[in-house]
Amino acid sequence: MHPIKVRGKDGSVIFYAAQEKEYLACHQIFRHVLGTDPANDVLTFSEPDKSATTNIQEEDEYLFLSTGSGTATSIYVIRRSAPYDSWQPLFLSQPEITVSVNEAQGRAILQVVDRPSGSVTFHYISAPMLRAISEGSRHDLRHFPVIFRTSLDVSYSATGMAGRYFFYVKYVKFQPSIVVQKFSPNDSAGYSQEWLVIDLGGSCGKVEAELLGFDEDVILRVTTSSLVEISKIVDYSLKTRNSYGFYGISSQQGFSSEKLMLADLGFVLAFAYIRGGGELGESWHERGRLSNRKVALTDLIRCMDEV
Repeated sequence: MHPIKVRGKDGSVIFYAAQEKEYLACHQIFRHVLGTDPANDVLTFSEPDKSATTNIQEEDEYLFLSTGSGTATSIYVIRRSAPYDSWQPLFLSQPEITVSVNEAQGRAILQVVDRPSGSVTFHYISAPMLRAISEGSRHDLRHFPVIFRTSLDVSYSATGMAGRYFFYVKYVKFQPSIVVQKFSPNDSAGYSQEWLVIDLGGSCGKVEAELLGFDEDVILRVTTSSLVEISKIVDYSLKTRNSYGFYGISSQQGFSSEKLMLADLGFVLAFAYIRGGGELGESWHERGRLSNRKVALTDLIRCMDEV
């Protein structure tokens, strides 16, 4: 068996990637039932392109199979509770497009990287994802709401104190533009300073202005002057309620208009920072690592469900 192994929901079935003798990379995925002869293991997937590499990953409710080269990727999926089902396509290979997926609570975030343009698009896949996939249509990205697009790489700092938090809009009647304003509870009008006007006619995401400030609350107002209701889903880490930075050192919160993107089902304003740990303890540090995305993914899923 190859070291890459994942388990079905009850733990009695193991999937593993196997390496063919004449090739260095893995191209085959086998299913093994505990207590049975390995010679009877079933081949569940075989990649015909021998220049590609095939891997499997285990998430909360699903097993994911990714296969491809560094320039193109396909992803297949099955339920962990149904390990004898066939692999279903989630995303089929496209030239110069690479994808990765993370899932929690039966929902998934699909990250699509367009290598020529350098852009990254995040898609939300609602649960249960296999309902539509089994109908042969859900692997088409046009069926996935876009969360946001960005070309910004999020770095990880071992001692960073940044939190991850999200906003969602309960209802929006889209107007030619949206005004982002700083919210002031002491102002009878409800807001005190205009920060940025975002044109929804195609330039959204291309505005260069940076919005900086210490205020926790931001409100969106359409050009009709009616306020857009915003609910905040937030899980602040220690010492980061008003700012982020290294332990004991405060710095300004900030976000870029590039992160303000329209989803198919609503307007999503997303802040994404990776929290570290440092002196606060190893367990807290590990829960916030970039490689353990489920901590923040759960918050994002709550947002998208509301939207």
